[in-house]
Amino acid sequence: MGKVVFVIPGYGEKKSSRRAYAHIENAFKKRGYKTFVAPVTWLRHTMSDYVVEFVTFARSKIKRGDRIVMQGFSFGAVIALMSAHEIMTNNLLLCSLSPFFKQDLAATRRTWKSADKVMGKARMKDLARLDFGRFTKPGGRVTLLLGAKEVGTVEQRVKDAHKRIKGSKLVVIPGAKHDIGNPDYLTAIKSEIFRL
Repeated sequence: MGKVVFVIPGYGEKKSSRRAYAHIENAFKKRGYKTFVAPVTWLRHTMSDYVVEFVTFARSKIKRGDRIVMQGFSFGAVIALMSAHEIMTNNLLLCSLSPFFKQDLAATRRTWKSADKVMGKARMKDLARLDFGRFTKPGGRVTLLLGAKEVGTVEQRVKDAHKRIKGSKLVVIPGAKHDIGNPDYLTAIKSEIFRL
C-alpha cells in the first residue's frame, strides 16, 4: 500500500509555470508520498473535459489500497473535488476553490466582467451545468484553504463549501490573496501536509 498525491494546478498553469508547485511537491515527498503534478490540457476544453482527463491520468498511477490525496488550486480545486466522486480519496486539500459552479456564475459575472470572454462560451455553458450540491459528499477528509484577502465570490464559494461539506476544515490564511505562490499560502499548505 503506497501513498500517492496529485497536485492539480490552477487555470492555465502547469508544473513548470509556478515554483509553488515544486515546493508543494517536495513537501509531500518529505512525508513519503509518491507525487504527481497533474497535466491539464487547458486550451479549448471544459471543466468536464478536465475531470475526465485527470481521472484517466490518476487511475493510471494508483494501485489498489493506495492512500490517495488530491490537492488543487482554484480551477484545480474544482477538478479535485469533482474527481473525488470518481476516485476514492483519503484527503482533499482544496485551495481557493473557484466560484464557477452554476450557483456562483451570476455573482462571478458581476464581479469579473470579462469572465465570459476569458472562459469562452463552451466552458461557461459547461460550468452552468455544474451543481455544487452534487459534490458535497466527496469522501475522505476535506480541508479548504482561503487567503484572508480573497473577497467576493471566491470567499463566498469556499465558505459555502465549508458549510455544506460535512466535517470539512476551513483554514483562512492571513495576508494571502488568490496566489498559491504567496509565502503565507505555501506555509499553510505545508502545515496541512504535515498533518496528513
